[in-house]
Amino acid sequence: MLKVFELIGRYFMLMGKVFSRPEKAAIYRRRIIYEMEALGVNSIGLTAIISIFIGAVITLQMSINLDSPFIPQSLIGYATRETMILEFSSAVVALILAGKVGSSIASEIGTMRITEQIDALEIMGVNSASYLILPKIVASMIFFPFLTILSILIGVIGGWLIAAATGIMIPADYVDGLLMDFRPYSITYTLIKTVFFAYIITSISAFYGYYARGNSLEVGAASTRAVVASSIVILLFDLILTQSAVDMIRAEHIVKSFDGRTVLDDISVEFETGKTNLIIGRSGSGKTVLLKTLVGLHEPDAGDVWYDDVNFTRLGFRERKTIRKDIGMIFQGGALLDSSTVEENVKLPLDLFTSKSEREKMERVNFCLQRVRLENANRLYPAELSGGMIKRVAIARPSS
Repeated sequence: MLKVFELIGRYFMLMGKVFSRPEKAAIYRRRIIYEMEALGVNSIGLTAIISIFIGAVITLQMSINLDSPFIPQSLIGYATRETMILEFSSAVVALILAGKVGSSIASEIGTMRITEQIDALEIMGVNSASYLILPKIVASMIFFPFLTILSILIGVIGGWLIAAATGIMIPADYVDGLLMDFRPYSITYTLIKTVFFAYIITSISAFYGYYARGNSLEVGAASTRAVVASSIVILLFDLILTQSAVDMIRAEHIVKSFDGRTVLDDISVEFETGKTNLIIGRSGSGKTVLLKTLVGLHEPDAGDVWYDDVNFTRLGFRERKTIRKDIGMIFQGGALLDSSTVEENVKLPLDLFTSKSEREKMERVNFCLQRVRLENANRLYPAELSGGMIKRVAIARPSS
């Protein structure tokens, strides 16, 4: 334990020297540009190759395993995008770069230490720590965010390519998923993580190289320790920086009455993203009223409904309409449009909210109907269906 505290103390003492005032800013600017090429530009190829295959694998695996009529295929594109943005292109790419860039930095500075080049700089009155390490830290913190953006773009392209090449899903559905519920803050968040990770990789690797002693074997050992330590700290900070689970829907102190009879009395509930939630109660206890209040079909007499960090009860019609496009709801009686065929009922959301071609829309409609075993019911009207068939069409419609 004492050795750990000693390492941490030496690390911060070294960082104090690194961030002291540079001797000549122009020299440092030239070194920063050089390090951006050495550490950043030379990592583009590795980042691109890994990202395109990871994007393809994510899409392929999810297409194979998410085999349910309740799950629209567009969610595969959405999940691929979110995985690339929130985790892979920041944390996993950082771990990969810790192996490539981190070992390179530790080896380079360690070799300079054992060949007395650092001692020569010190004799000349140069702050060797700042001269050697600061340009690497600044260069990586500037360039690594560009690698992250590149990784995101190539990853989602890889997902589209595997969808188009294998036919495992409709590419247009994949693109719809990429555009679904995009939040610019996610990009900001992952870039913030990347800047932290860039600092961790370069500073820790430089620390182990700077204090290397002995011969070339010791330099190799220092490089190994640098990669291991950087990876552990990256994972630790990824845990710290990653936001805690956000509630997808949250109701706070909901009160709802009909004709003086209180159905919902101070109801507060949270539905977390990624979890299956059940509302169970006896007949007349308010289950349907609660669901309709959550989606805005009933206005609460008091209380608020939140979708992530948006207060749904305070939104106007246009803002609510945007959120409702992402909601799929199955009504007890099916709620199919009597004047429309099964095909028209299922295709209606596609007609209203997508720019797909007629062929693509029909492919999606047929896919959804096949999932609920109604392949030959396209031209039937709701009055011609049994109760069970109506419920199955009601499942297919929000899945489209």
